[in-house]
Parts: sequence; structure tokens; C-alpha cells
Amino acid sequence: MIMKTQSEIKVEERLNFFFTLFLLLIIDVSELLIQPDI
Repeated sequence: MIMKTQSEIKVEERLNFFFTLFLLLIIDVSELLIQPDI
């Protein structure tokens, strides 16, 4: 098993964080699109 450096781990955590935010944003937008205009 290859040991990862601290910087690589930080980059992965950051990518995971942004990916999660991106998914949440897409879910919010899709819910807005699904709702009919009032």
C-alpha cells in the first residue's frame, strides 16, 4: 500500500468537500426547476 503525503490527503479532502457542495447545489436547483412557478 502506497503512503500518501499530507498535501495529497488535503487535496483529496478539498475535492470531496467541493464535490459534496456541488451535488447539494444541483439538488437545490433541480428542486427549484421541478416546482411549478407560483
